This record gives sequence, structure tokens and C-alpha cells, in this order.
Amino acid sequence: ILVLLFEDFGFVVPRTLEYNQLSGTIPPELGNLPRLERIRIGDNHYTENIPNFIQNWTNLEKLVVQASGVNGPIPSGIALLTKLTDLRISDLNGTDATFPPLSSIKNLKTLILRSCNIIGPLPDDLGEMSKLKILLVDSNFFHPCMLSAPFFAAAH
Repeated sequence: ILVLLFEDFGFVVPRTLEYNQLSGTIPPELGNLPRLERIRIGDNHYTENIPNFIQNWTNLEKLVVQASGVNGPIPSGIALLTKLTDLRISDLNGTDATFPPLSSIKNLKTLILRSCNIIGPLPDDLGEMSKLKILLVDSNFFHPCMLSAPFFAAAH
């Protein structure tokens, strides 16, 4: 795979797996790219869960998984991606899940989790993400009382 050749030589290049009509599973070899900084996986026909190996991408700054056919839930290992500034996940298939653990991701500027089958409340620690500029979490199943007073106080 060309991506692996670039990684072996120490280069980090933007990577996209979008609009390729790919199907089956996301190649597990992608989990062996710890220096990966950006990846876009969208508009394909994958048939598996978001792979747990995403936690290996500890240098990742941008992760986009939109309309890719993958199933949820969002793996808890996403909390290890502390360099993320842009996280966009949408249109997950599968069962309901709680909001993913994101409190360790302090530099997040864009958080889009649309149609991810998320249930329950939004976590209060979203209000502590001082760099967050864009928050879109529509088309999920949040409780009617989804934000508490601490969220609004921290968001100001």
C-alpha cells in the first residue's frame, strides 16, 4: 500500500479513503500508522465497527468518518487521541451507545457527532472544552434534560 511506503520513509501526508466505493473492512494495516495526522473515511460501504486500532493514531489531529457504512459505537480508545482538533463522525449504523469519552481531548475545535445513535445526556465536561467552536450532535437520542447548569456556566 502506498500509504505504508510513505510512513516507512517518515513522511506524513494527508490521507483520504473517501469517495472510493470501498467495501468490506477497513484495512487493519492502517492501525500501524502511529504518525498519521489526518484521515478521512467517508462515502464508502464498510461493514464493520469503527476499528479499535484508531487508538494507535496518537498524532491524529483530524478524524472524519462520515457516511462510511461503519457501525458504532465510537470506541472508548478515542480518548487516547489527545491531539485531535477536528472530530467528525456521522451516520453510524448499529446499536445505541453513550457519549464517547472526550474529556482528555483538550484542543478540540470541531466536534460533529451526527446520527451516531448516542443516548443519554451530553457530558458536562463538554463545557470545559474552551477551544471548541463547532458542536453538532443532532439526530441522536439525548435525554430531554440534556445539559446541566455546569455545562452552560463553563461554556461562557
